[in-house]
Amino acid sequence: MILDKFSLKGRSGIVTGGGTGLGKAMATAGVQAGAEILIVGRRKEILEEAAKEMNRFGGPAIAFQADITRMGDIPKIVDKAI
Repeated sequence: MILDKFSLKGRSGIVTGGGTGLGKAMATAGVQAGAEILIVGRRKEILEEAAKEMNRFGGPAIAFQADITRMGDIPKIVDKAI
């Protein structure tokens, strides 16, 4: 199958803005391809709902509230992803 060539099994990623719009679409595609995805954004409730939706495709998608415009949040995002 052609999708096997796009497999992300065993991989992980961070998607900022993963709760809505293009970020959510990219995070969902990553999960569908087999990756573990950390979705990051400012609105906790939206992130959690998006993660639930993505986990129906297999996941895991993990919601993490942070603001990438705050330098202090960047190490927290990386630590959570690791």
